[in-house]
Amino acid sequence: MTDPILVDGVNGTFTVETKTGSIHLQDCKGIFRVKTHTGTLDLDGVDGSVDARNTVGHVRYSGVLSKGENSIKATTGDIDIALKGENDLRIDASTTVGHITCNVDLADSRYDKGQYVGQHATGRIGAGAGKLILETTTGSISIHK
Repeated sequence: MTDPILVDGVNGTFTVETKTGSIHLQDCKGIFRVKTHTGTLDLDGVDGSVDARNTVGHVRYSGVLSKGENSIKATTGDIDIALKGENDLRIDASTTVGHITCNVDLADSRYDKGQYVGQHATGRIGAGAGKLILETTTGSISIHK
C-alpha cells in the first residue's frame, strides 16, 4: 500500500503497515504495531503499548506508554516523543548519527556521547515498571512533556 493511513479513535490490538505512505494514529488506546518503509509515523493521543518501525521518515509520538515494553525505531529520521500523563518507564535512547535531547526528569540518568558522533541516554521515570527503547541510526531524538 502506498496511500497514507489514518486510524482515529480505535481501542484494541492492531497492526498497521504500509510501504511508502505515512501512518497517523489519533486518540487510540491499546496495543499497536505500526510500520512504514518510507513515510512519517505520527501517533497523537495514543495510550498503550507501542512497537513502531520506520525506515525513512520521522516518528512522532504523543501519549501515555504502558508499563510493558515499548519500542520506537527509525533508520533515517528523527524521533520526537511527548510523554503525557503519568508514565512509569525505563528509557534507553540511542542514535548513531544525531543528538538526544531530554526535557523530562530522569532518575538514575546516564548520558554517553560517542567518540565522533552519536549519543546514548538512559534513565527512569517513576519506578521504571515499563520500558521505552528509542533508536535511530541517522537522526535525532527528543523526549519532552
